[in-house]
Amino acid sequence: MRLQLRIAIVVLLAATSAEAAQTDVSSVGGDQSRSFLGTGRGVKIGILDGGIDGSHPAIKGSVIAAKDFSGSGTADDEKNGPGHATGIAGIYVGHTSGYTGLAPNASIINARVITDSDFTNDSMAGNGLFYALQQGASVINLSFGNKLGDGPLTKNFNLMIDYAAEAYGASILSAAGNEDDSAVNQTPAGAFNGYSIGALGPGYTKVASFSNFALKTDRRSKPDIVAPGQSVSLAASNWEKSNDFTTSSGTSFSTAYVGGTLAQMVGYGESHNLSTDPRLLKAILLTSATKVNDVDGKSWAPRSSFIGRGGRKSTAEPLDAQQGAGRVDAMDAYSLYARAKSSGETYVDWALGSLKRFKTFKMDMGHLNAGQEVDATAVWNYHVGRKDNGNGVVDAGDRFFESLPLANFILTLLKDGQIVANSDSRFDNTEHLAYRVGASGNYLLTVYRREEGGGKNESFAVAARALATASVKPFSAASDTYAAASTGTGVMRSIDLDRSVPEPSALLGVAGAVALNCCGRRRRAG
Repeated sequence: MRLQLRIAIVVLLAATSAEAAQTDVSSVGGDQSRSFLGTGRGVKIGILDGGIDGSHPAIKGSVIAAKDFSGSGTADDEKNGPGHATGIAGIYVGHTSGYTGLAPNASIINARVITDSDFTNDSMAGNGLFYALQQGASVINLSFGNKLGDGPLTKNFNLMIDYAAEAYGASILSAAGNEDDSAVNQTPAGAFNGYSIGALGPGYTKVASFSNFALKTDRRSKPDIVAPGQSVSLAASNWEKSNDFTTSSGTSFSTAYVGGTLAQMVGYGESHNLSTDPRLLKAILLTSATKVNDVDGKSWAPRSSFIGRGGRKSTAEPLDAQQGAGRVDAMDAYSLYARAKSSGETYVDWALGSLKRFKTFKMDMGHLNAGQEVDATAVWNYHVGRKDNGNGVVDAGDRFFESLPLANFILTLLKDGQIVANSDSRFDNTEHLAYRVGASGNYLLTVYRREEGGGKNESFAVAARALATASVKPFSAASDTYAAASTGTGVMRSIDLDRSVPEPSALLGVAGAVALNCCGRRRRAG
């Protein structure tokens, strides 16, 4: 791509018939969830891209605002272009016979930020971002980007995203990229307060070979979640001359399946007087995700975990290197958000809270039986400030900066007062547990705030569920392969948690501790 800008698309395939099979939507439960979460009525979705053909039969009437920030002179897509944004818009709001998007009654704000030569920069993308937000967008789709240092977009655009997500209360989604490379060292996919979305291959049960992932050298974990990204059905931009629909592949399109699910959730929350705080929605989506397989067929596993005192599972990098928390599941997201247990769940709940340093929030999960699975996620914000450039409006010309160091929370699971698992990432603003219950007992989930970072009273969201049957493997030294891991000081960093009180009592450097490092199993493409 010119100037190293990545449009997160792999290949545009031959056009299909006028009606398109939508196994991609059904694989994430998006067709069923429309009857429960709704169709996104009243929700505004900002699509920042290369322009949308709003006259397409599946999109017509859905674009309520459009503006060009690329200097192209039009907010429409190029006549001979791939129709990248038009395809993305169809996944969101498609509403024609044989083709229905996840949120067909939502509205689109079309901000063109990419030229016909695939160029954008911080100014174009940032001004498009704030335009969409000021028009009322609560979901933002960014299916473009570049590796930090290798293209026109810089870390400053990530700071804009982190600021915007908190200041405007919007869910901002970015494509992880298709280079089989770092999903962390990217812009905009590397932003803290947004999502990075990876792709699933054919059948949508395994990560696609091209989808970016977390390298061993990445301190943080991305992507956050995955969705269909290979041979998906799309509205075609050249529908006037050919068929209405086509198929294509890329994390660009995966992003829209997660964003469409979020649009359903926002519409449901607003109509049922529930919080639509983006931290809460993210905690729910990650907790309710379905564990699938990595590109090599191996099952979901944290990037870095180890067996601690008393057989405790301690996780330092809680997401899978390739699939994050797993595949988005719209129906399970509904069950958790609505607190409406499905037949396969024995517990669902979520909360928004705040903690001062050294304080604990508790969530009583009740009695659980051996063989069940506990999924839980805690999310908080990375705080970014803004200094106006003198024109009195929020735009890309302002200065964006870290206003507070990242706060540190620990997510802990206890059985009968004894700790059995915890998640303590030092570098991310997400903690995640997927734990197979080994013994029956009374289970308590806690969120504990450590001393470093954040403000005096730091807000967070937490979501949890208990499945009747586990999908994750039991974690034991006998069943997994281990290799030594280090935090850079020569010793494994561990946490000793008091057995009667769910709060850390000391930080111990544990020499000789074994660690499971799952992120090295991926074979890189040549």
